[in-house]
Amino acid sequence: MILVRTKHTPSIAVDAGRSPMGGQPPVAFKGVRSRYARLGNGLAGLARSMTTMLSRSSQPALVLEIDRRIVKFSDPVTFEFSLKPRTEFPLQRAARLGDWPAEDLERMAAKIRTVEQRFAEAIATSIERPEIIGSLLRGLNLKLFSKDHGWREIITALNRCGSEFDVYKKIALVKYTQYLRARQKILRDLYFERRGTESMDSSTQETKVNKAVDNLQAPHDTDLFESSLKVARREDDGFGALPRGETVCLKFKGRTEMAIRLSTHSFKLVAGANFCLKDEHGSSFPIRRGKNLVGRHPDCDIVIQPFYSGVSRKHLIIEQVSETEALLTDLSSHGTYVSKQSF
Repeated sequence: MILVRTKHTPSIAVDAGRSPMGGQPPVAFKGVRSRYARLGNGLAGLARSMTTMLSRSSQPALVLEIDRRIVKFSDPVTFEFSLKPRTEFPLQRAARLGDWPAEDLERMAAKIRTVEQRFAEAIATSIERPEIIGSLLRGLNLKLFSKDHGWREIITALNRCGSEFDVYKKIALVKYTQYLRARQKILRDLYFERRGTESMDSSTQETKVNKAVDNLQAPHDTDLFESSLKVARREDDGFGALPRGETVCLKFKGRTEMAIRLSTHSFKLVAGANFCLKDEHGSSFPIRRGKNLVGRHPDCDIVIQPFYSGVSRKHLIIEQVSETEALLTDLSSHGTYVSKQSF
């Protein structure tokens, strides 16, 4: 039903799916029905845009002191945009790591992995209980935040803000995890450069990488570099990485199932009234209503077997919103990958 009002006439209710004379609409009404349907879709889109704009404008402006300067952010969107350059690892820092031996690079990566897991848990908790994001952020030791790009200074300033700025705190937490991922990528590239992998053929490279990871990684933890190396080789296969910590709407667009990768491991997300996740061995995991945490940790809603070594302990959150759409939030170390046409 669409409500149409012109300047000088009363409101007219038009049911775009039925004929005013009953039965199937005559040919003369098909064009009218089509026009009103398009009008209705346009009005619905306008309503969604207005809702988004109003929600943004309802957020208070944020004023922080960064690098000894007072900076004002008019809304969360502006704040998020300003943090995007800070998600990259500084080139000067990367240059200083150029002379580090591979073992030192691996040890640094292991420390960052531990920090990443702490932040992944905080983000997962904040999604379930957004009202506690402030206490979660204050509970993280400031030493976990790098001084790069003024991150420690930004977090310190946000911790002084009240609960009305919680949306800004969530954005900062998500963007910092993206900075950690960029930092791990630099360490990975330098590590394999030290190991001389670029000069080896793929089979020899795989063997050497496996031995290095077996010797260096902690037991029961995801591999530090092997999975990310395999992912890097598959960047042009039509799959795109979900941005870490950000919720993305996945649309099936007429399909009943969709290929999805957790790190390098192939899964399928099956749509319909009862969503489910299938692994490459055919095992099916039903997705309940609400948020479903996927990972190797036994406390997850969907527990992935330990032999999927590239899957993080808390890898991904899946939430079904309709029979053809689902919300995905990546929390992982090695990433979640879906078809680039799906989001």
